[in-house]
Amino acid sequence: MIQLNIESNVATLALADSKVNAMNIEWCQLFSAQLAELEHDDNVRAVVLTSAERVFSAGVDLKRVVAEEPQYVQPFIDSLSKCFRDAFVFPKPLVVAINGHAIAGGCIVASCGDFRVATPRARIGLPELRVGVPLPAIAIEIIRRVASPVALQAMLNSGANYRGKAAVEVGLADEIVEKESLLEAAREHADLLASIPHATFRLMKQQIREPSLVQADRLEEKFGQQVREVWNSSEIRAMIEQYAAKL
Repeated sequence: MIQLNIESNVATLALADSKVNAMNIEWCQLFSAQLAELEHDDNVRAVVLTSAERVFSAGVDLKRVVAEEPQYVQPFIDSLSKCFRDAFVFPKPLVVAINGHAIAGGCIVASCGDFRVATPRARIGLPELRVGVPLPAIAIEIIRRVASPVALQAMLNSGANYRGKAAVEVGLADEIVEKESLLEAAREHADLLASIPHATFRLMKQQIREPSLVQADRLEEKFGQQVREVWNSSEIRAMIEQYAAKL
């Protein structure tokens, strides 16, 4: 599901699970475990996250959601929220090279990066409301931190995808780089961030992101169970099934 290469203290983590890197419970658990391993590897000072496929990630494996019994949803949402949070709080520099479409959960994971470079053709967006499912609290706060306030509501309500300059303008990417130069550019940013003393980088990152975590915990306590119930309602499961059939 994930390919790992470490060179000169920078780890390149390439998502490699099927053509679209769809997120199921096993994918989420493996991604969290891989981040934990890299966090505690003293030979790794920074991480470049990309995809070995043409698509960065199309988000949740919706076909798996409707194929499973309703009991699948709660542990899956728990694992999904955990992998988002683990990427968001990862204490080392995390540079994301968005080499293809980053949709829904793929957009959330990409938004966890300390710097995000994308190709001109990579589409980035959040179609959750169009699918009919609410975002977990941590996902909302991750997007709230990166998206411009003016764009946030329209981004969520429309489910629109952004690419190129438009993705930068709404806050879903930091830089647009041609495909052939993408990994090189990501590596340069990773090297730059890795040159900052680790304790300094970690502490600054924690302080910047802590308010988002506090808010996410508050929202999770208030709305978390409702989110899971909506995902499992017969109406929404039917909407997910219809949407998945179009993919």
